[in-house]
Amino acid sequence: MKTIKKLSAIMLVFAMLLSFVACGIGDAAKEVGGATAGHEFGTVSFGKDAVTRKDFTRLSDLVLNEGTLYDEIGNKDLHDTGRTGTNGWGTVLWLYLFRKFIRMELTILLPCLNEENTVAVCVKQAAAFFAQSGIDGEVLVVDNGSRDASVKRASSAGARVVICEEKGYGNALRYGIEHAAGDYVIMADCDCSYHFDDLWPFVWELRGGADMVIGDRFAFPCEKGAMSFSHRYLGVPVLSFLGRTCFGTDIRDFHCGLRGVKKDSFLALSFKCSGMEFATEMIGRAALCGQKISQTPVILYRDGRGHKSHLRTMRDGIRHLMLIMKLKRNFK
Repeated sequence: MKTIKKLSAIMLVFAMLLSFVACGIGDAAKEVGGATAGHEFGTVSFGKDAVTRKDFTRLSDLVLNEGTLYDEIGNKDLHDTGRTGTNGWGTVLWLYLFRKFIRMELTILLPCLNEENTVAVCVKQAAAFFAQSGIDGEVLVVDNGSRDASVKRASSAGARVVICEEKGYGNALRYGIEHAAGDYVIMADCDCSYHFDDLWPFVWELRGGADMVIGDRFAFPCEKGAMSFSHRYLGVPVLSFLGRTCFGTDIRDFHCGLRGVKKDSFLALSFKCSGMEFATEMIGRAALCGQKISQTPVILYRDGRGHKSHLRTMRDGIRHLMLIMKLKRNFK
């Protein structure tokens, strides 16, 4: 193991030197939006340039997920700008090793669909948590087809933004987790229904070995108007009871939108749901596969989105119920 780490370190240093000398790490980052000195996600300085982990993560997303190195703004292959041969491959090698061996600890993931009124507030709250906690991480917004100013406002607030073209809550979360740079991913709705002042309970549970951490909205009184009567006293309790019974878990709130996962543990499971029922599938598959799931109290606040919820009570409730029955039957 020590030999592997030494070899990895040597390769990393070699890639850094190759990339820096051949084309300049600072220039590479500036190709996709520029470097920002002193960013709360941490900086790496080379000469006159200060390049953030956020910049490298954006670049490496383009390298590793698109198959080639693209200019994020102009969508042009960097080979067209003269970065060919050793120059281009040096940058690719650096980015690959950066993502492989210098990973962030935490990604705060915010799925977004027309949340222009609240997304910037949520991004800034999440960034403030990183600044106060000292945890190395990023704020990642995965947009699911917003037609308003959500993407622009999220990016301006300091988030890294990725676009999930396949519609659906489950699709957006899966896409976001796959693109997260952190070893741990804490996800929450970006409608201000959850606050990011203290995510430490989730971090502690994940650091302590939990594969998944679910928030419990019933442990504390929620803000007035945050949850409808039917959801609080009928829908969520009944579906959660059925889930506990079928999956053999003690999770009280199957539908809480504030939850965390260990990325590797999440990717080891074959999730398939695309809609709201994905919240139940996460817990069900993890429980049936023997992963460690814990829960922690959270407070639910009244959302500030200013428009109708994306949740459809009857349709989504039936989907949750059918999924519970299907998972239980298939895992017998």
